Amino acid sequence: MTGKGVTLGGGTRLNYEVTGGTAQPESPKENTIWVNTGAVVTDVIFSVGQPSARTDGTPLQGGEIFVKTGNASNVPFKALLKKDEAMMVYPQAAYQWDGSAWVRRDSRTYQNGGWKNWGILYYDNGDEFAKITGGISVYTPSDTATKYDTYIHLGTNGTGEARAYTNGKVDLSAISTLQCTLRSYGSRPSAYFGVLSADPKTSVDSVAVYHYSTSDAAPAVYSLDVSALTGEYYLYVRCVGTRDETASLDLYKLEGIS
Repeated sequence: MTGKGVTLGGGTRLNYEVTGGTAQPESPKENTIWVNTGAVVTDVIFSVGQPSARTDGTPLQGGEIFVKTGNASNVPFKALLKKDEAMMVYPQAAYQWDGSAWVRRDSRTYQNGGWKNWGILYYDNGDEFAKITGGISVYTPSDTATKYDTYIHLGTNGTGEARAYTNGKVDLSAISTLQCTLRSYGSRPSAYFGVLSADPKTSVDSVAVYHYSTSDAAPAVYSLDVSALTGEYYLYVRCVGTRDETASLDLYKLEGIS
């Protein structure tokens, strides 16, 4: 079954298209947004907050698509084709009105020859995305925590620990998975990454956390399901030592996937 509905964009002014269906469109144009739905799409609304009316101001009826936007995205695009019009759009998540509530829908954007997941970068090889995170801080009660140009190093020798965390809270309402790219190593590696509701410098009481104790010859990607969380949280990575053992990690990327 294919959910038929409106398709917006692709004209002389707009630099994107939005289409609904249960299968990805064939031969899509650049910046085509595909919303995975079997229901008919009746309207498409781009908004920071949940809309209470259609684009023409009339009441929601069912089938409308709400594209939540923010100030960062894994799939940003320029809305207009005009060279002198640089209005950027940062999609973060898509929802569809089912007649009584907004229901989350899986979405992809076709860019640079492939379908890309929606998401937000919080840290990427030295870029701290301060407008979103407030910057990244490192803290170590007893061992090593250093920010380098392209990664963050945390290390322990004995029973100590070291942390890296966002200075501000980030909104996880549109995020389903938190992905962390890092290398963990040492005689007994033990690393954590996750989210906190309290200040990461004073608390390690995690709302959600992924813990692993493996040595990586090269950076690896680890994922944490945060789909049940809404609202704002601190993000953090923590390296924990064990008596007479060493543990280190190098953080390269921290990303939220919608």
